[in-house]
Amino acid sequence: MNIDLKLAWAVLVSIFTVVAAVASFIAVRSRREGVGEEVTRQVGDRLSKAESNIKKQDADITKNETLFAASEEAAKALVERVEKVEGGVTSHDRSIADLRQELAKMPTRQELQLLHTELGTVRSGVAEVSGQLRGLARSLDLINEYLINRKDK
Repeated sequence: MNIDLKLAWAVLVSIFTVVAAVASFIAVRSRREGVGEEVTRQVGDRLSKAESNIKKQDADITKNETLFAASEEAAKALVERVEKVEGGVTSHDRSIADLRQELAKMPTRQELQLLHTELGTVRSGVAEVSGQLRGLARSLDLINEYLINRKDK
C-alpha cells in the first residue's frame, strides 16, 4: 500500500498538536487540583521537547524532499546521457558492420601471396623480354649501319 509521505507527516504533526493541546489541558487541570508546580513544569518541558523534535523532523523531511528532488533530476539527466551514449554505440555498431562487409570484399592473405608470386613471375618474364629486345635493338642497329655504309660505296 503506497502512502503519500507528506500526507502521513501532516497527519502525524496534527496528532502531536492535539496531544500538546491535551497535555496543556491536563497541566491546567492539574494546577487547579493541586498537583505540584514541579510536575506541571516537567510535563511542559516534555511537551516543549516533543514539539521541538517535531519541528526538527519536519525540517529534516523538507531537506530530504529537496535532496530527493535534486537526485531525481540528476537521475533523469543521467538517463538522457546513457540514451545518448547508447545511440552512439548503435551508430558505431553500424559502422563496424559496414567495415566488416568491406573487409569481406578485400583479398585474403593467401590471395595476396598468390598475387605476389604471380607478379614475381611477370617481373622475371618482363626482364627476359627486355633482354631479348635489347639484343634485337642491337641487331637492328647493326643492320641499319650496314645498310647505310653499303649505299655510300
